[in-house]
Amino acid sequence: MNVAADSTERHAERIRRVQELENVILGIPALKDAPHADVLTALLAVYIRMAVSHPCCTESCVIQTTKAAILLAQHSATTTAPQGAPIH
Repeated sequence: MNVAADSTERHAERIRRVQELENVILGIPALKDAPHADVLTALLAVYIRMAVSHPCCTESCVIQTTKAAILLAQHSATTTAPQGAPIH
């Protein structure tokens, strides 16, 4: 197998693993009826705890958080949903 194909295969496998973890996390029954503010705060707290507990990844987590903020701002700018309401 050539290097490009191997890299593409590894990337595809990582995407599958991440999507599987997303589905596990979002499938937790306690998240279903909890207030959005509580769920989002808990998810961010876990993200921060993981980033801090793995110093080798902390800088990458900062970069990913910045990307997430940009994507959320872009989505917010294009949505027709009411803007500025507190998280509920």
